Amino acid sequence: MKAITSKWKTWSVIFVVILFVGMVLFGVTGLNKSINAKEHYELQVKVVHIQDADKELLQNSVENYFKDNSLAPVYSATEKYNGGETLVYKFTESVESNIAGLKGQIETVLNGKGLTVEITQNLYKPSAIKYVGSIITYAVFAVVAFVILLIFNKFKNAIISILSGIFTGLFALALSAIARIPVGADFISILLFSSIASTFVTACTTRIAKNKILNSNESSFACADKGVLKYLPSIAMFLGVLLVSALSLVILGNTLIKEIALAIIVCIISVGFISITVAPSLWAFVFEKKGATTKTEETPLQD
Repeated sequence: MKAITSKWKTWSVIFVVILFVGMVLFGVTGLNKSINAKEHYELQVKVVHIQDADKELLQNSVENYFKDNSLAPVYSATEKYNGGETLVYKFTESVESNIAGLKGQIETVLNGKGLTVEITQNLYKPSAIKYVGSIITYAVFAVVAFVILLIFNKFKNAIISILSGIFTGLFALALSAIARIPVGADFISILLFSSIASTFVTACTTRIAKNKILNSNESSFACADKGVLKYLPSIAMFLGVLLVSALSLVILGNTLIKEIALAIIVCIISVGFISITVAPSLWAFVFEKKGATTKTEETPLQD
């Protein structure tokens, strides 16, 4: 049998070192917030009934205007809909004073084509309500999950399953701080979802381990290994599919999609590491140290 939890010291060192370094960086420099997680201005250039042959002409006209006026958008995207196209640009400062000039240049370039040009600028601020809502949702889940796990998995297993989710969130946060991946507005939701996934996986593996330790003479570490190995193929397949999908989005997606995909990759690594190594090792360590009893044959006392 492959030994996983018997290497709990190794997993603990890796976890503590990465967590410590990540939290130090987080405290000193914070996360690498993307434009979508900061206050920014979004400029939209909307043209109705534009033909495919004129779309490149429109985009070149806008980008040339930006270049001539020393405007540097930190994000750009194209949104298409029936009969039209919207070019979206995000800036850290307002460009409202340039809207009239930009519209004039576009109309000059597209003169005589009968197209309607609309240019608007909107200020976007990060929504604290969204973050608070995500945290409250996870808190409710944690309480409900703990009660359910308390009923079916008993107290120790319930505690370790919830800790697994918390450790996963902290580990993903530390990895994000170390890797300096761009963190967008959806990062907190992805982080909390990974914590829920890790809690669920740990609940399954520790339930198997608990049944093993109650019905065998094996050590808690051997029982924890069996719990992990029981679900390891399914866990590996699920996380593997997610990882390949996220990597493809990093390669093929636009800036916003790449941000989300990178956050997913970090969380996948965190779920796998914590739920397969750290949480089961913690379970085995707790049961071993607390003197988990196993069934043994009693030898009659001799007179």
